[in-house]
Amino acid sequence: MAKNITLETLLARKQQSENDKMKVFLFNSEVLGGNIEIVKQKARDIMKIMDSSDERGMEASNEMNCKIILKHCPIFREKELQTAYGVAEPHELVIKVFDENLGEIGKLAEKILGIYGLADEKKKSNLIEEEVEEIKN
Repeated sequence: MAKNITLETLLARKQQSENDKMKVFLFNSEVLGGNIEIVKQKARDIMKIMDSSDERGMEASNEMNCKIILKHCPIFREKELQTAYGVAEPHELVIKVFDENLGEIGKLAEKILGIYGLADEKKKSNLIEEEVEEIKN
């Protein structure tokens, strides 16, 4: 049986939410051989990134993943790193650093989406899109 929500419960939840803002997580990268710091952002930031592309397909999905990673992983916003890898667009840096390992990029993006409770939803959404494409073909 579920307990009743009280004013005290909601106030405690608000305080916990305040404590969780800008929370730091770690992603253990097999490709890079170490941990990458992930800094939680506001939920609306992730929504803007996810809404920014009307395109579908692997290339658009990978670009969105790179933008999500850029927003949440401060190390990838270092100008010195961008210069060293010779990239024109910051999101291209993510692809170069991971040596074009799209699987690892996807895992990191999924970890970030999981912070917001979206990792499983993204998988479901991709499966639905794949099913729709199969039906069309």
